[in-house]
Amino acid sequence: MVLTIPRRLAAPLLALAYCLIIATPAAMGLGQEPPSLMIIEYRNLRDRLSVEVPLSPGLVPSPHQGKSQRRIAILPGDALRASTRPPDRSVNLYRGVNEQRILLCVIQVRYYRTDSERWLPRFQLYQEPTLVRDGDGWKPAATALSAPGLIVRTSSTLPNAQGYFRSLEFGLTNGPIFVDAWQVL
Repeated sequence: MVLTIPRRLAAPLLALAYCLIIATPAAMGLGQEPPSLMIIEYRNLRDRLSVEVPLSPGLVPSPHQGKSQRRIAILPGDALRASTRPPDRSVNLYRGVNEQRILLCVIQVRYYRTDSERWLPRFQLYQEPTLVRDGDGWKPAATALSAPGLIVRTSSTLPNAQGYFRSLEFGLTNGPIFVDAWQVL
């Protein structure tokens, strides 16, 4: 049995097929990667390696895990087009993967509007250092206990009025830094 389509219906059916097969998935965002929340740049003396952190929740191992770095830079990802401010996000940076993860710091991300009605991410760095009890007080745990040292911010950029930076650059006070995984919350 052969199906015959009248000529007057061929063009509308072809247009409908195009919409269903090609245009609909693109309009719904299917097949597209999520926008980039931020870029982690691993900085050593001679080389810089960049990794985009997508705006999708979950724990992601770094492609550069286990490699020590002098500094880590957090750079803005994609600008988002929206009528209202996108929700704040948190990104946990970890040393190690699986069950042996140690939280290095938390990057708080908030979006701020630009002149062109786009929202750009800005960053705050929070560290919850690992502490040990020593006599009458608390002291940061040594690297001998496999805990990272205190983080020092090395970038010279100034924050906005709410304390969010356009970019961050930081390292550890007592040696190289490892960012082996991150988790977007």
